[in-house]
Amino acid sequence: MVVFIEGVGEVRSFLDGRSFLEGAPFRSGYFVITSVVGMGALLGDAYLVYRCWPMRNGLAVLGLAGLIAIQIIYQWWRIWRYYAVIRKLYSRKRLAEAEDGTALDAALRIAAGGLIDILFYSYGMVIVALAIIGLLLMRLQKP
Repeated sequence: MVVFIEGVGEVRSFLDGRSFLEGAPFRSGYFVITSVVGMGALLGDAYLVYRCWPMRNGLAVLGLAGLIAIQIIYQWWRIWRYYAVIRKLYSRKRLAEAEDGTALDAALRIAAGGLIDILFYSYGMVIVALAIIGLLLMRLQKP
């Protein structure tokens, strides 16, 4: 469903309908998929440490992987906190403005979609970076 908002234009509907903002974010398929991609990035990070540990610079690999893991977890935590703020605004919106198509409605739709899009993009880039780092470290490891 696409809503037309005067002065803004067309704004896409909420991710997975309104259930994304009415309950826990894990009821949204998009949020679950994004969280699984993040877990995949963490597993790839752990695999990189496991695979490259015998190298001479094992502690450097551990330090790099530790920073990457902290960033992955930090991004997810921040999105979770932002989601809580958006959810609170949505609950106020339901009490104050029962209509769809208001400016607040559009802002919440854009914010909810933007959070998931940014998190998914970030995790995708981490996976690409880990693959490149892993390939370069494996190349250094071979005699």
